[in-house]
Amino acid sequence: MSILLAIGSAWAETGGSDWFYRAWQTEDGLPDNTVSGLAQTPDGYLWVGTNGGAMRFNGREFSPIPLHNVPRLPSRQIRSMIVDRKGSLWLALERGPVIRIGESSFRAFDRDDHGFEGVARFMVEDPQGRLWVGFSHQVFMIEGDRVSKPESIPSGINSGITCDQEGQVWLAKGGQLGRLNPEGFEPIRNFGEVGLSITPSIDSGLWIVAGSELLHMGPDEEFQSVTTLPANITINTLFADQERSVWIGTQLSGLIRVSDGRWERVPTSHPWVQCITEDRNGYIWAGTIGGGLNLIKRRTVSLQNKSNGFPFSTVRSTSTGPDGRIWAVSQGGRLAFRESGEWQRFQTKSGNERFNCVLAHANGRTWLGTQEHGLLRIHENSIKRFVRADGLASLFVRSVFAAKNGDLWIATDNPFRLHRLRDGKITALRDGGKFKAIRAFAEGADGTIWAGTSDGHLFRVGGDQLIKEEGAEEMPSIRTLQTTPDGSLWIGYAGEGLGHLKDGRYTRFTTEEGLYDDYISQIQDDGQGSLWIASNRGLFHVGLDDLLNHSPASRTKLRCRVFGRSDGLPSFQPSRDYCPSSSRGPDNQLYFATSNGLIEAHPHLTRQDSQSPPVVLEKVTVNNELAALYQARSMLMPGADKQTIDLSKDDPAITIPPDHDKITITFSALGLASPENTGVRYRLSPLDSNWEESDSQHSTTFTRLPAGKYKFQVTACNSRGVWNEVGASLDIIVEPFFWETWWFRIGGGLFTALAAGGIVFLGLRRKHHSQLRKMAAKRALEMERSRIARDIHDDLGASLTRISLLSQSSSVTPSESVLSQIQSTARHLMRSMDEVVWAIDPEHDSFDDLVNYISSYAQEFLSVANIRCRLEVPIAVPERPLSSQLRHNLFLAFKEALNNVVKYANASEVRITLEAEDDRFSLRVEDDGQGIDPNAPADPSRSNSGSGLNNMTNRMDEIGGTCIVESSPDRGTSVEFSVPF
Repeated sequence: MSILLAIGSAWAETGGSDWFYRAWQTEDGLPDNTVSGLAQTPDGYLWVGTNGGAMRFNGREFSPIPLHNVPRLPSRQIRSMIVDRKGSLWLALERGPVIRIGESSFRAFDRDDHGFEGVARFMVEDPQGRLWVGFSHQVFMIEGDRVSKPESIPSGINSGITCDQEGQVWLAKGGQLGRLNPEGFEPIRNFGEVGLSITPSIDSGLWIVAGSELLHMGPDEEFQSVTTLPANITINTLFADQERSVWIGTQLSGLIRVSDGRWERVPTSHPWVQCITEDRNGYIWAGTIGGGLNLIKRRTVSLQNKSNGFPFSTVRSTSTGPDGRIWAVSQGGRLAFRESGEWQRFQTKSGNERFNCVLAHANGRTWLGTQEHGLLRIHENSIKRFVRADGLASLFVRSVFAAKNGDLWIATDNPFRLHRLRDGKITALRDGGKFKAIRAFAEGADGTIWAGTSDGHLFRVGGDQLIKEEGAEEMPSIRTLQTTPDGSLWIGYAGEGLGHLKDGRYTRFTTEEGLYDDYISQIQDDGQGSLWIASNRGLFHVGLDDLLNHSPASRTKLRCRVFGRSDGLPSFQPSRDYCPSSSRGPDNQLYFATSNGLIEAHPHLTRQDSQSPPVVLEKVTVNNELAALYQARSMLMPGADKQTIDLSKDDPAITIPPDHDKITITFSALGLASPENTGVRYRLSPLDSNWEESDSQHSTTFTRLPAGKYKFQVTACNSRGVWNEVGASLDIIVEPFFWETWWFRIGGGLFTALAAGGIVFLGLRRKHHSQLRKMAAKRALEMERSRIARDIHDDLGASLTRISLLSQSSSVTPSESVLSQIQSTARHLMRSMDEVVWAIDPEHDSFDDLVNYISSYAQEFLSVANIRCRLEVPIAVPERPLSSQLRHNLFLAFKEALNNVVKYANASEVRITLEAEDDRFSLRVEDDGQGIDPNAPADPSRSNSGSGLNNMTNRMDEIGGTCIVESSPDRGTSVEFSVPF
């Protein structure tokens, strides 16, 4: 079915300048938004002259220079500035004075002393080191500390002083152009009553603006017209850069750039541009009257939205066709395309469709995934629709992808299925397991089709089936996939960084390895050796070689080039739920869909800094007190005194007292134009053998360094990862405490030698005592082993022998009495074994465990004999350790006492009382039996009569305790054991 297309109204792109600016104003640290002077010193700082004084800029912050330290200064308002060949900074101030600030010197040239009139508008240095200063009508030459005024200077207003590449000084004054020498003025050409501005050409000769005409004067002093500028502009400054372009700052007409004979307006924060300079990496800086400081850069990335002609505020899918036509689908499901620089809305004749994704195929067909109407194909102003009847499992098409062999891959929701369209026929692939939305596709160099799902599964297509890839980690969510010609598959995860799969080997990169962000939504290969990645934190690119050659064991981090505010790109949120969400055009432009519009990137325009950034040690504090300062000898540095170390000197060194708490070192990597892409690393030798890398930290603190010599080193790299080989360093000497000095060590050595004999003697004596203790311990251990062996042999062995004899004496069918005896003997054997184990187990070496065990044993033993048992023990038992020897002997004595009660006392009740004191405890066994007379002679009718009392007494003696027996006939017996802890 053919459906006619309805084309909506068109928008022309506005704000299409190839340039953008970044502005620093009072809220960024400037004292005033009027910037009338700019200069970069050899150390890399950018100096900014304002109505509020001079500022030093390191790319991150402004440091004020307190000009109130200068005597007889009528004003702090700066009108112009330059840096001479020696690195001295020259400032021309309001109401006349000119000051020179050297590394450790200062000189002010006062208007009253030298006859200056008005304001110094121009300053230039010639090859001889002479400074030429142009006021409104006067010209002066400063050589050293001497000021002179050349003769034969024509009348009129000075409109420019400059020095060409050959060292010739030129003066534009009153419509005339001429050479300027100490002897006077030599006219070359009179341009009449027109405004005249001059600047040196980078090659040779001069650039001249006469009225509205831009001319170039060659070395042969021939004039060539280059272009005609806009009429009625008033020029403040003229500047030629290293790329042979001319920059023109005007009054209220903005900034104009001329290149290859064509002029263009360059946006600035204010139309009054007062001064222009170029830094060491070729970036243009402009000072405005009211708009602060501007950094001018060529636009590499831009965000297309409604403010510049894009029809949508948000984009969910984008694709670029072979003809350069760019397609975009909004978050609301609307579709538009750009052709010949104009955006046009697209809709079908019915206008009911809401689109999810768009794919511009290399064969000229455009495929559209819809929310409720299946898949649409646009070709030669006709539309074909694919629905369920054609083989789709659902009319909700989330993602489409075109393979190199002509196959089209289609992912649907509800149900989640993958389809292949080949030769007009749609085939649904067999599932490789449960998965959710497919929102990422890629094709490998070998033709393998890869698919990633929102629930973190990675699949590859094998025949008509999805096969789950087991070689990659399973993460919570996959947002995007990308392949590169080397056979690599790159996987963008949600919060888990960047995965890499090649030849069955898998690695993953996160912020720990230097990746800019772990939330990766879109990846594009720029064809120039880098991956461009849209993430939650912004847009960045990283070199493929850096990724492929990165070692997990290496401490070197990945270098990511970030595109943000310094590149004119505002913050954004990348789209991720539909495929494709990014694309690469035929001219290698890259496009990224975001919730804030469409990002367009031109990788070939990415500026590569030619030099690595210089590094400066700015300040050292010890216990928060200033100890060293960059350019400490300059009178303009606040807070420095004669004791302050000057960090600008070669090989600076600082001595630290031994009782310091902390040392803080502040440093700057002077990547002025892009500080966020400047890497820093530092180390303190010999404590650190490896470099510590940091992208945002510009100070480090060391606490309580031991006495010794150290070297602090810091270096920086640009966005390409090119490191400054020199960097900056500081020697640190930490003084020792007096007991760490050589003389104290010698004295200590002598004292040690004198005391060595006594120490050796004491050591030998202690060793002898230690050997005696070890022998005693060994003897005690042997005795304990012998005791255990004796117990096992006497008690357990006898029981086992009795069981054996009973078993042998029984008939084939044992009698009940024999079985009963065997059973009784076995119980006795088990109880004896339990007692032995309990006695030797160190886990029971506590008073609490002893109380529990003897209480349990007494209750069980007496219950068999039908004797009541009453226990009186403390509720809170003290936590005291007991040795196994003490527990063993006390338990056997206690057992003997209970055994005597059962055998001989004829008692009906036994009271067991345990009392604990600070240093000892007592265990008392009392019965209500017939009692005994401890002094009576032994009864010959009882075997071993009297030996039980002796055994109890002997066992108490072994552990330092006592055994007291109290008894009388017919009144019972009391046995009390008293044992020290």
